[in-house]
Amino acid sequence: VRAGDILIDIADRHVSGGATLDNVRRLARVNRLTNPNRLNPGATLRIPVDMLQTVARPGTVIDTYGAATVDGKVVAKGMVVPEGATVNTSESGGVLVELADGSRVWVRNGSQAEFERQRAAPAFDYAETTVAVRSGRIETLVNKLRGQSRFEIKSPTAKLGVRGTEFRVGASADA
Repeated sequence: VRAGDILIDIADRHVSGGATLDNVRRLARVNRLTNPNRLNPGATLRIPVDMLQTVARPGTVIDTYGAATVDGKVVAKGMVVPEGATVNTSESGGVLVELADGSRVWVRNGSQAEFERQRAAPAFDYAETTVAVRSGRIETLVNKLRGQSRFEIKSPTAKLGVRGTEFRVGASADA
């Protein structure tokens, strides 16, 4: 909290959806504030993760072999992999995507993976990534996460949380 701040200003700067009445009321409740117009400079306020204003942080293809596409376009080194993009690889193809935090995701041969969520709240050192394996295999090398940051891998039968490690996940139509 800076001198002169009121809860509406903080919500407007840092909360998804801005300073709506519901958002301001929730922040006041979470922080047990009786008067949202009276904040002590230097105080620390809690903002629930699900309320944070985030920005998209796309990945980048850093290696590829064989036939592969990102959202139906032939993949090439340097190609951006935006939030929501689907990577498809042929039986002889593969794609290595580097995420904004330096973590890496290999979409292996004969696979389909969707980069569902690639978001960050830089002011709070928070990031979240969700990769859904629709079929085939992926391998990840995830950098150590800070604070409440999240890296999740989903498959048709499971959802996994990863906290800074190497990880492999596979999914098949037989599952």
